[in-house]
Amino acid sequence: MASDNAVEIRPLATRSEYEECVALQREVWGAAYSEIVPITVMEIAARVGGICIGAFRESGDLVGFVFGVTGPRDGALTHWSHMLALREGWRGRGLGTRLKFAQRESAAALGAHSIQWTFDPLVSRNAHFNLNRLGVSVVRYAPDMYGPSGSELHRLGTDRLVVRWDLAEEGGATAPAGDGAEVAIPSDIDALQRRDLDEALAWRAAIRRELGGLLGDGYQVVGFDRGGDFGRYLLVRAAASGPSGQADG
Repeated sequence: MASDNAVEIRPLATRSEYEECVALQREVWGAAYSEIVPITVMEIAARVGGICIGAFRESGDLVGFVFGVTGPRDGALTHWSHMLALREGWRGRGLGTRLKFAQRESAAALGAHSIQWTFDPLVSRNAHFNLNRLGVSVVRYAPDMYGPSGSELHRLGTDRLVVRWDLAEEGGATAPAGDGAEVAIPSDIDALQRRDLDEALAWRAAIRRELGGLLGDGYQVVGFDRGGDFGRYLLVRAAASGPSGQADG
């Protein structure tokens, strides 16, 4: 397999490359996935401020991509990152980080002030990637955000954390002072789901209640501790927090 440094990160340029993006969506989310973004939508979005960036081997084969759209939000331009996908065997090797930073650079060049996206709060590796490596801030908890999709990856439903990556900031924001809290999740929800679907579904309900409840009560996620049998969201409630639940993705 080629080294990661030999992988080129660049915008998609041809229809055949967009076709590869659609094929990779089916590979990652499954043939029954009902929310495939079609070629024409990706192409048209890229012409009017959307971003579609691929990771290409020296052979020209696509091994990953990131796609999103750009538009006004609360008086400022923001980019919504809709999906990031990597081919099996290329995950956990830094390509996701390279794609996100390429997306960040492109969004900033368009004049966007932030990038927003979602991730599953039960997936420890994604919590670590987003909160610790990228330094995003959590906007809100969104129960069943995407509804049924037909994908085997969504058997536990589609509860999501909406997060924001501020493009003008370098490094994470200072954590507010106040009461602290922790919310634990399994270290590997995928393995748990394969072993005991009912237990995994019980974790979904618990996290919706506990993490969603704390966020709705004015707490902020300030970090994620990944280690052992459980990962832990670290939350702080500011001593003089304002009304909760006003932010929206």
